[in-house]
Amino acid sequence: MSKILNRALVIGGENRIVGTPAITVLEYDLSNNVYRAKGATVPTDDDNGYAVGCIFIDTSGGAGVTAYVNEGTVADCDFNSLNASGSGANTTLSNLGTVAINKDLDPGADGTIDLGNTGKEYKDIWIDGVAYLDSVMGDVAELGGATNYIKVADAGVLTMEGTATIDGVASGLLVDSSAAEVITGGWDFTTADVEIKADSIKLGFGTAGVSDSYVLFDGTSLTFYDTEVGSAKTLNDLLTGTSLNPSVQGDLTISDGKFNWTDAVNEIAGTWSFAHAGAGSDIDIATSATTGECIHIVADSITTGQVIDIETDGIGAAGALVYLDITVAGMDASGNFIECFNGAADVFEVGKYGAVTIAGNASGTDALTLNTGDIKVTSGLVELTLGNVLLTDGKIEVDVDSDLTTYIKKGFAGSAGVVLEVENTNATGTGYAMLITQAASSGASGGLSITNKGTSPILSLAAGAARTGYGLHIPAADQLAEKLILVNGAFTGAVDEGMVELSSTGVLAAGANLLRVVSSGANTAESYAVEITTSGAYTDSTGGASLRIDHTGTAASGTVYAAYINSTEDEALHIAAGEVLVDEYLTATLGVVTDYDDSQDLAATPTNANFDACFGVTSLGKAGFMGIAKDSGGTPVYFVTSDGTDWWYAAVTKAE
Repeated sequence: MSKILNRALVIGGENRIVGTPAITVLEYDLSNNVYRAKGATVPTDDDNGYAVGCIFIDTSGGAGVTAYVNEGTVADCDFNSLNASGSGANTTLSNLGTVAINKDLDPGADGTIDLGNTGKEYKDIWIDGVAYLDSVMGDVAELGGATNYIKVADAGVLTMEGTATIDGVASGLLVDSSAAEVITGGWDFTTADVEIKADSIKLGFGTAGVSDSYVLFDGTSLTFYDTEVGSAKTLNDLLTGTSLNPSVQGDLTISDGKFNWTDAVNEIAGTWSFAHAGAGSDIDIATSATTGECIHIVADSITTGQVIDIETDGIGAAGALVYLDITVAGMDASGNFIECFNGAADVFEVGKYGAVTIAGNASGTDALTLNTGDIKVTSGLVELTLGNVLLTDGKIEVDVDSDLTTYIKKGFAGSAGVVLEVENTNATGTGYAMLITQAASSGASGGLSITNKGTSPILSLAAGAARTGYGLHIPAADQLAEKLILVNGAFTGAVDEGMVELSSTGVLAAGANLLRVVSSGANTAESYAVEITTSGAYTDSTGGASLRIDHTGTAASGTVYAAYINSTEDEALHIAAGEVLVDEYLTATLGVVTDYDDSQDLAATPTNANFDACFGVTSLGKAGFMGIAKDSGGTPVYFVTSDGTDWWYAAVTKAE
């Protein structure tokens, strides 16, 4: 049921609904948004959302009150005017005919009423006069005449057709130079010039405009700026090199002049990049200078880093990190490929034919350090005038293909130091301090030859501490018709000197030997563990000739022998020729065995001559001589002795 509010409207005049003059009181029905006669019910017939029989009052005209009633018809307009004419436009302007407006059409308030919207747009607008618009948005625009005009095409491209000219805020100006103008898209100026006819006007680039980069002319200089450089640079700066950071794409050519580079601040993060990909060089410098430097770099403030740093991730077989090229024929003998100067003198030079000179420092300081790898001399000498060769980890290898002698020479006058010292400083090392390998398997090649013209020993072996190893060890292979150790030459010697001398001040342990000769092979006949041969004539008949043994030590509590022979399988001593002289007693524990030349037959009563022939002597035997004479069958027949003048004999009888 509709809710009737106490909002009444009294209308005086004829009641056209009932047709009689009366005063009708209308009530406002809030639920149906209508006025109706007081006490009337709300009709159920509804046309366009308004109850039939309801009266509507329009007070917006300003000239009076117009009332309308809904009669529920379906005519062109459901609202019939109650005024004198009986017709007019409805509130939605849906019943308009041809309209000729004879007054200005103004909105109720400035800037509050739209003419169309994005969903309902007017088609064409024809204005004979000036259109004052705060802003214009259009997909396509043509400004000007039929042939000379400015055109904005559908894609947003702005073109000037024909000989069109545009006057802006002043004569010849396209935009207002006093205000910021924003242009989106691209402008193509094919034949005409683009001019900014004012000083200090910036032509900006980038998202932030002139804050990113700009170009301007201040009336005197053309100035460039971008955020990477961080400061404005004039064209004069770029041409003279004053305070600039140039970026050159293409060739940088200095026809006649020099390249001066002074770095005032630390710019270690900066790099020069050359993206050269073809043959030739990234940087070519041609100079006609005959003295001075082609490139001169002054870096007095550098404390870390490098004045020149060259890096690469790889070099081909024909490449080089640094390549220096000079015609050798045009290079003076004192000229250098590389020359390093320390402010006083040259300290490092690479000269003609690659000759390297290092000044170095004091003796004992490192001038050339090789942390790993080898130093190889294919041909030539390594000559040390003064200095040392110290290999912390490495080796010295000399490999020559020609017949050259490899020298280690020392010519310092009055030198007391050794010419070559080989030292192994590792206390736990097990290798040899020096190893000499002679690989020649034929010919007369030797292993080690020492010539000494001085008075010191030719070969001196000294044990640095008490030890158990060999002092001299020669693990020889099969020695064929050669000597393993040969000591020869015109040796004269002196008293108590010998070609080979073994001298020991220590106390030999039991079973120890100062000289020991051991042979464990199955030796053949006429082979000897020790052979002493002398063939020279002696001028002194009182001394020994081939072997002398002197034992002058303090007498021991037991029996000590100057010579001790122990032969358990063979005869101990054989004297093939020569007499044996024993100045003291001769003790034969198992007896004395003598023999004679059994080719001689003794007579029944022998004479001195028989015994001379029997014992192979040309005159009577020596005093004290003893022997056993045998017959031709080898049977002992006489025991014989001599006093040097006569022989005495006694017949022997076989024991039963």
